[in-house]
Amino acid sequence: MVATIDDPQRRNPDVVRAVLAGRSKAFPLPAAVALLPDLDVPVSEREDLLGDVVGSADDATARVAAAIGLRRLRTPGARDRLRAALEGEAESRVVADVALALGFVGAEEDVRRLSEKAERVKEGWARDRIAFAAALIAHRTGLPEPDLRFPPADAVLRVEQADAGVASRRPEGREVSLALDALETEPVGIASAAEQVHVIECGPRTLYVALDREVASDLGRLRERKGMLGVVETFYEEHGRAAPAMLVLTDPADANVDLFVTRLTGEPLYRGKASLDGARLDAKLWSVDAAGVTPVELHVTLEGNEVSVQGSSDSTVRKQRHATPMR
Repeated sequence: MVATIDDPQRRNPDVVRAVLAGRSKAFPLPAAVALLPDLDVPVSEREDLLGDVVGSADDATARVAAAIGLRRLRTPGARDRLRAALEGEAESRVVADVALALGFVGAEEDVRRLSEKAERVKEGWARDRIAFAAALIAHRTGLPEPDLRFPPADAVLRVEQADAGVASRRPEGREVSLALDALETEPVGIASAAEQVHVIECGPRTLYVALDREVASDLGRLRERKGMLGVVETFYEEHGRAAPAMLVLTDPADANVDLFVTRLTGEPLYRGKASLDGARLDAKLWSVDAAGVTPVELHVTLEGNEVSVQGSSDSTVRKQRHATPMR
């Protein structure tokens, strides 16, 4: 049995302010960053407090946490502070996470900022993260460039032993609430709606798919510009909550649409091809040959508010991911 000590100082906005401003060491700085969303502190002040931490704190973990906190605010002021932090940050692992935060909330003009920063970063994994952030802005805003760095279409990780079925079903009311709450807690750049939430059962795993409300109501736009079709969330039964795990990104390809599924950090997972017939989308998706990917083959149909997913999956990861300073 684990005892939890309720520290009143952690519920005191003045104490948290003092820790964030460096006037107190009542508890660690990253903890103060994590406590801030639960306190009655005006948004403008949160921007300033988090901006000061991400821009000047000695603790790299606190700077990363503050960048994530600014992304969750989704305000113009938060975006400005992420831009300033991107320019001033020198540590690669922090630069990568600040860049990713900006990728989720940044505007078209931030693509140039990110590209220029990538040229000054030595570590390849950090450059990849920054490049993904720039491509994410392109997909969120419909820019033609930059493109995702993705394995080629013929780099397929095929299902050799289909020991798990994949199928969709209608969500229950609680599941809809969990999926939409997850997008509020961990925003990824889309707005969804109850009718755009779907459930996929993949063996013992339950996944929620939340489609972008505007894109799902006008699938024809996928032929014209890059886009973000939706997000896949993992349901954690032990915690009773869901959290975004994958992004579904699209790119026009002649008369068809290319699909790319990535982790939130940009690591490639699946790719596919989709055809459009009026308001109906038919797609095939397959696993890319990359580390940490489970072989999956899927057929997906989307029409109106109905989604059908059928397929199969191996339960074995063929290539293990190597430990890196990625989050």
